[in-house]
This record gives sequence, structure tokens and C-alpha cells, in this order.
Amino acid sequence: MHYVTNELRHRSPLGPLGPMALAAALLLGLPTSARAQGTRLNEADAIGEAMDHNPSLRASLHDYQQAHQSVLAEESLYIPTWLADAGVTHSESPRLAQDSTTISKSDSIDLGTELRHTFPWGTAFSVRFEGSRTTTTSQLVPGSDQTVTTGPGYSLLGRVAVTQPLLRGFGSDVGEASLRQAMLSRTAAERARDRAASEMLRDVLEAYWELWYVERALGIEQEAAGLAIRRRDDAKRQVAAGSMAPVAVLPFETRAAELEQSVLASEAQGQQQSLGLGLLLGRDPTTADQLHAETTEIPEVPPRNREAVLQAAVDQSVVVAQQKAQLALARDRVTVAGEAERPRLDLEAYVQTQGLGNRNVPPALEQFGTFDALSAHVGLVFELPLMGGRRSAQRRAAEASVDANRERLYAAEQQAKAEAAAELVRLEQARRRVQLAASMAEVATQNVEAQQKRYEQGDAITLEVHEAEDELRRAQLGVTRAKVDAVQANIRIDHLTGELLRRYGHLVPSKAPLRPRREGSALRRLGPF
Repeated sequence: MHYVTNELRHRSPLGPLGPMALAAALLLGLPTSARAQGTRLNEADAIGEAMDHNPSLRASLHDYQQAHQSVLAEESLYIPTWLADAGVTHSESPRLAQDSTTISKSDSIDLGTELRHTFPWGTAFSVRFEGSRTTTTSQLVPGSDQTVTTGPGYSLLGRVAVTQPLLRGFGSDVGEASLRQAMLSRTAAERARDRAASEMLRDVLEAYWELWYVERALGIEQEAAGLAIRRRDDAKRQVAAGSMAPVAVLPFETRAAELEQSVLASEAQGQQQSLGLGLLLGRDPTTADQLHAETTEIPEVPPRNREAVLQAAVDQSVVVAQQKAQLALARDRVTVAGEAERPRLDLEAYVQTQGLGNRNVPPALEQFGTFDALSAHVGLVFELPLMGGRRSAQRRAAEASVDANRERLYAAEQQAKAEAAAELVRLEQARRRVQLAASMAEVATQNVEAQQKRYEQGDAITLEVHEAEDELRRAQLGVTRAKVDAVQANIRIDHLTGELLRRYGHLVPSKAPLRPRREGSALRRLGPF
């Protein structure tokens, strides 16, 4: 493909740049020469840049990280907890005497420590140790200064307690519900990440090949415009030599002006397409319109097996996989729906030993160690909501969510098949159009040569030559358009069948950026997912 020569720009009847070029340059904020010096990309460059900077993909990575951290938080739910407490208490209490009241005073220092652990099946286990020092002062006679002091007394207490739910909260189905739901939510977020990545790959590749088409179309328009300008200039020279009437130059002038406008329109379209691709790559809009497709040849697209594509569209579709994750999450919620409204029956038991020493610690330790003061307790706690409508309503709501998600999964499977079937039709039509357009281009080339010879021999008029050249230009554009349509249909099929992720999945980051975008951090690649 050839670009417009300087003659096209400087000898054009529209002026050096022309009103349309000037308007396009002002609209887009950059001169045409700035775009010519832009960045050249191939497919791999575009995909790699989008992986690092595409905002939609970055958002889905943050969502996945949030879901992953939620799983880690739930995994830490059933870990032992240590508790320590200490306190100093001074209390004064009135007490009844024979005819009046007396005041007793107590000072105590308390220390305690406890280890608690809740198991996934609902059992709550605790071990507690307490120690205290207590001194009590009491009046012997009401209103007198005579008092009696007891203590200090030293007490020790050790208790082992167990609480086991028998109804509400019983079993790991309930105890691990939040962990399971967090893991299922993480799976759903992972599928959403995969979907965002596949959609991003599809959009970037489609935009890249659309940019490729626009630039090839621009080359065709520029080649046609260059030919029209050369013919116009030849006609002017013939007028100057006296071998052609001045009025005969007008069709050539009109032809050149029309094609120059087509070139300007194609250049503006190229900038717009470059801007669209640049935004997908996460580029700043002020420089996003300076991209060029570096690939020289467009790949040939082979036919696709219909049955294999339709089956893969269901089995490998990231949309279907995402909906399956949502269905699994809804089913798990049925397991615990209304659990808080169930009757409660808890078995409680504890064993404790105590020791007490009057003004000496060793007797307290001896009693504590020999279990001289041993206590035990076993009991049941029952709680019954008087109305059961809330629990049944919650369960029915959860079951309805399962039914809704099951229907959404079915709809997603059917939609995946329908979309794949539609893209197969587009692919086959594009492949056939490539063959037809190529044949038309060959015929149009021969027609241009024939009409040019007839014109040189005086058997054809200028209009016939121009019409033949327009047919050739349209045929060349048709070949290019059909090839790009085939490639884009193939890309969409690969997206629907999960092929894009299998091909480029190793490039998809598994983590979001460590810093916000405003700090300029790049995504870290931690390998394929």
C-alpha cells in the first residue's frame, strides 16, 4: 500500500491541509503528523499492555482479592482465643444487726485467664483459672470504732466448661456455612475475573483488527487519491500543451477532490479507532489516538466444526461457569436458611476445683491441687420461638433463589449455544465473502485496465474509467473487510468457547496491583491461574 504523496497534500484544490483535515486535527487535538509518529503494536503488544492497565480487568482482580481475603478471614474463625482479666475492687455494704445496721468493707484483687475454642460442629470449650486476694473489715457494734478484720484470704479456681448445641447450631453444615459460602463467593469472583479477562481479550483483539482494517482501507483510499491526482495533473499538462480543452480537466479535478475527502475521512476514522483501542489498553486519551497496527498480513481463518463449537460453548464458557458458581452458592444457603429461628437445645457441663487459704497461700494451693473442693454441673438449656413463620419464609426464599439460579444457568447455556451458532454463521458468511470479493477484485482490475485502454483509444469517456476505478476500490475494500470480519467472528467464537483464556490465560495477573492506579504501580504476574 502506498501513502498519499506530498503532491496530494500541497497541490490539492482544497489547499495544503484542507478544511476537513484542519477540522479533524482541531477536533482530535493533534496534527496528522503526530499520529504518523505514534506507537506501532502487534497482537501480543496490545494484549500485554491491556493486561497491565485495562481498568475493567483491574476491577475484577480487586473483587477476586476481596473474596480471597474473606476466605482467609473465615478460615481464622475457629481458632483458640486467649483472654486475660485483672481488677481491684473496694466495696462497702450495709448489713443487718440486732437493732440497727453495720457497715462491712471488702478489698479484693482478682486475676484471671481463660482459653476458649469453638469447633466447626458447634462445640464451645473453655478452660479458666482465677486467683484472688480478699480482705474484709466489719463493725462489731453499730456506730462504734471497733472492727474485726478477716483475711487476707487467697482463693484459686479452675474450671473446664463445655457447651454442645443439640438443635440450633449443631453440625459442621451450620458451623462451616460462612466458610463454605466465602469459598463459593471466591469461586464466583474467580469466574467473574475469568469472564472479565476473556471479554477484555475479545474487545482488545477485535479493536486491534478493526484498527488494522481502517489503516489498510486508508492505504487503498490514498492509493486511489494519488492516482486521481496524477491523472488530474496529466490533464492539466495536456491543457497547457493545447491538446485538451480546459473544460475536460473538471472531471479530474472533481474526482481528485472527492478522493481527497475520502482520505481525510479515513484518517479521522483511524484516529477514532486508535482512540477506542487505546482506552481498552488503559492509555491516557490524549495519546490513545496515536496507535498503529504493526501486523502486515491478516491470518487465514479455517472453518470451524459446528458441533464441537456448540458443545465447547456450554462446557468451557466462562459465563456458564460463573452461573454454576452462583447456583452452588444458592444451594449452600438453603442448608442454613432459617437456622437462627430453630429451637435451641444446648447441653452444658462444667467441672471446677477451688482452693482457699486464710492469710496463707499454700493451703489454697493444696486444696486446689488435691481437688478437696470439687464441683460439677450438667444441664440443658431450651429455647423455643413461639412463631415459626420467619424460619419457613427464610427457607422458602433460599429455595426460590436456587430455582431462579437454576433457570439462569439453563438460560446461560442456551444463550451460549445461540451466540456460538450466530457467530458460526457470521464466520461462514465472512469466509464466503472473502472468496467472492477476491473474484470481484480480480475482475475489477481487468475492467480498469480495459477501460483505460479504451479511453486512450478514444472509445471510452472519463466517467467510465472513474466508475471502473471505483468498482476496483470497493472490491479491494470488500476483500479487506471480509477478512477482518472473519477474524473477528473467530475471536468471538474463541471467547464463547473459552479458547481465549486457554491461549492467553498465562498472561492474566492473579493479583490486583499492590498500590492504587494513581501511584503508577503495574500489576504483578504470579503465573497462570
